[in-house]
Amino acid sequence: MTRIAPIIFLFAGGMVMACGNAPTTQDSPPDPPELQAYIAAVRRSKMTDGAQSYLRSVASIVTGGVLLTFPRDPDSGEYGRGLQSTTCPLPGADSLAVAEWTRELRNRIGNMVMELRALADTDGSGFVTDLEASQLRELVEFGYFVHYLTTSEHATLPTVAEATHLEPEQLKDRVNKYNWV
Repeated sequence: MTRIAPIIFLFAGGMVMACGNAPTTQDSPPDPPELQAYIAAVRRSKMTDGAQSYLRSVASIVTGGVLLTFPRDPDSGEYGRGLQSTTCPLPGADSLAVAEWTRELRNRIGNMVMELRALADTDGSGFVTDLEASQLRELVEFGYFVHYLTTSEHATLPTVAEATHLEPEQLKDRVNKYNWV
């Protein structure tokens, strides 16, 4: 037996009203197998695809698979962010050695993603959203930026605050949050 739910359309400022019936969600076809498999994979990983991407980016930086740089625009003085792969083998390199090195790097990145997942799960739900993972990535990149400024450019607190567009107290709070991670 098909259940029918009434539909009513009301238009503001007018007297037009339409009534009808529509199938309820009970009559909706089941999700396609591909969607079911995708949802199951997301549940198993305990994070969204976006979260996986953000955490893989952080893991790649932390493990050395990607170099995070902070080029400074000479005209504006503003800093940008650059990402450069460190995994491109030299021409003529031994293909077996390159394959082994790549496998080891992927394993390190995979293990690091699992560690980062626990840090990113700020609400303790056991599942990491895009927002949680992006906030962790932002915080890690912020920490690397502050480290770069203080070590490579010998920046002081006011200079770092200016470069990060934060007030000194906000900067201290953000550094404390980074140090917690």
